Amino acid sequence: MHAAKPQAVRNKQVVLDGRFIRNKQAFYCEFSEQLCGVGGYAGYNLDALEDCLSGGWFADFSASELQVTWQHFTKSQQHLSQVFIGHIRDVFQSNGVTLVLEAD
Repeated sequence: MHAAKPQAVRNKQVVLDGRFIRNKQAFYCEFSEQLCGVGGYAGYNLDALEDCLSGGWFADFSASELQVTWQHFTKSQQHLSQVFIGHIRDVFQSNGVTLVLEAD
């Protein structure tokens, strides 16, 4: 028996709430929970994020069909390094994930 897929995976959309992303761990937690559901796990570092997006984790579609909308991005930007944000953007881009950054 297979567990039901989280809404984000079925809709091919992930919406991150930047008001809660104040450090790297919070980013990975928010991404994982929005992608996989509450308590979900999609990794807690850049390598795991890359593996999640490139390793066929999505059985019904490719990561290139996924859209990530980062709401309240400027709130997150106040707490995260530009280097880290750049790495996240690079991983998404290299896997064809559409990243939409929304200001407050």
